[in-house]
Order: sequence, then C-alpha cells, then structure tokens
Amino acid sequence: LRGPNREMWKLVTPQTSFLALARAYGHPALAPIATTLTDIRIINHNDEERNARLQWLSRHVAEGNSSWGDIANEIARMADLGIDSVGIIENSIPPEARERLKRVMAAFNEGRDVAIPDDVLVEVQRSLAFVHQAEDGHALTLGVDAQSEGTLTWLATAGPAMDALAYGSVLLVDELDASLHPLLTRELISMFKDGEFNQHGAQLIFTTHDVSLLDNSPTSAVELGETWLTSKSSGGDSELYSMAEFRDVRSASNLQKRYLAGAFDGLPRIDRSELRSLLSAIGEKGVEQ
Repeated sequence: LRGPNREMWKLVTPQTSFLALARAYGHPALAPIATTLTDIRIINHNDEERNARLQWLSRHVAEGNSSWGDIANEIARMADLGIDSVGIIENSIPPEARERLKRVMAAFNEGRDVAIPDDVLVEVQRSLAFVHQAEDGHALTLGVDAQSEGTLTWLATAGPAMDALAYGSVLLVDELDASLHPLLTRELISMFKDGEFNQHGAQLIFTTHDVSLLDNSPTSAVELGETWLTSKSSGGDSELYSMAEFRDVRSASNLQKRYLAGAFDGLPRIDRSELRSLLSAIGEKGVEQ
C-alpha cells in the first residue's frame, strides 16, 4: 500500500475511521475508495427519511438543477398518478413553529439565541405542489398532505434513482416494493438494466418481498446471479446465498413458483398452532364475562 501510511497512523485514534482519514489526507490509493463509498445513496422507507427525500426533490425542482422540474414531471406522468405537473409552493411558518425551530437551533449552539439562517427558512417554507386535472377541465393544485402513500413513495424513490442513473452512483433501497405497484418496481429495475438509461454504470441493490419479480411472464425482472436469498436458522441467524448456486435451475424456469414451493428455501416457517389455542382461550373468557 503506497502512500503516506506512517504519517496517517500517527493521526489514527480508536474513534477514527481510517478510510475517512485517508480521504481527508488525500491518500492516493485509499482516498478514491473512500470517496466512492460516500457517494452511495441509501433509501429507508420511514416517514422522516421519505420527507427528507421529498424535500431534496423540492430543492432540486426549485433551483432548476439539471432540469429537475422536467424530471419530476416525467416520473409523475410515467407512473400514471393522475398528476399533470409538479411544482413548488411557499408556505408561511406559524409563529409557534418558528419558535420551536429557534429552540432547536439554540440547543445546538450551547443555549445561545441565534438567528435562523435564510437557507433553513427557505427549506422549511418550501414544499412540493401537485397539479391534478379535474373532470371538468379545471386544474387543482394539492400539497404533499393530499397525496397517497404510493404517490409519495414513488416520487421519494424515483427521484434518487434518477440521480443515481445520471451520475453512475450506487443506490441501496430497503424494501423497494414498499407502497409501490409491482409494475413500478419492475420499471425501476429495468431502467438500471437498460444501457440507454444507465449510461454511467449505476447500480441498484435492494431488498424485497415481491416474489413476482421472479416470474418469467414475460421475463424475469432479475436474473439468477442477481438474486440472493436469506434463510434463518432455528437460532435466529441468517444465511445469505445466491440463487445461481442451484445448479438445476434454468433462467427459463418458473422461479416464482419454485421458490414458493420451497425449492430454494428462504421461506418463513409459519407456525400458528399456539396462536389458535391462545385466541380460543381469549374467546372463552369473553363469553364468560
């Protein structure tokens, strides 16, 4: 490993990430690796992170970065969400919300009363607006609160996916199929596999419970070597293995049907026998009361 290794070791502490230090130090061999790792996008489907991704999308749309307004319109249109266009609305901040924000900022500044920076105010005030076309031809503009879970999840997932495709980044998604129609899940996967969309080597790594992705009607969304399963032991630990390890499997097989039949393991072991007796006991007590 060539580079300023001895100098770096003098700066390392038990709390220091060696790769982070290498990046800051400009290590010729390790800094590029560390930089690549920091460019990984991660999506978890909880309300806080989804709102953060929607705020990220609204910032890009508002600032006009790389035609993001057109991209937001197109990902909404292609998903058949009933949305004609995506825009930005500026909301006023209620006095009580402004005070809460000031208290939070004071907590991060050792209790000192500090002014709210303009860029923070803009972020809080700004949100996405969605134009829907009513049957009578009138346009109706609705905010984020009026959209369905599926609509918001699609925008919060497809936005970072487009960003990863544009820059050749790695996108990690936990539960890609959460609140998404199976066809939209397939569409996202297909864009990463299509060289015309993915011109910079972007990679999508995701977990899912949508076994229809294995269905070969008309084709499987994922290939054998791209599909990994987890199987839990009785002790609770999990084993990760590739579907390509099964030598008798052909891509033309109905993988979804074979998986659900237990050919590859990786299925939950469901035992409801005790639950039935517990429910019966509760029912009997209810009748007595």
